[in-house]
Amino acid sequence: MKMIGEILVEKGYVTQQQLEGVLAVKGEDAQVGQVLIQWGLLTEQQLMEALDIQTPPTPPPPPTPTPTPT
Repeated sequence: MKMIGEILVEKGYVTQQQLEGVLAVKGEDAQVGQVLIQWGLLTEQQLMEALDIQTPPTPPPPPTPTPTPT
């Protein structure tokens, strides 16, 4: 799974330098997307799009077999 910062850079929402700035100031454990929004470098919509890419939807469960009448 890709890191959210990597997705944001690939999408062109932030630059590599902006991402590195967040990590330098806030550390590796920072919620990068939230910090970028607070700093005015990212919109909430852009973050949601990146999160959708990072976390693909779970597949539906397999169908349950229906009993055949005898």
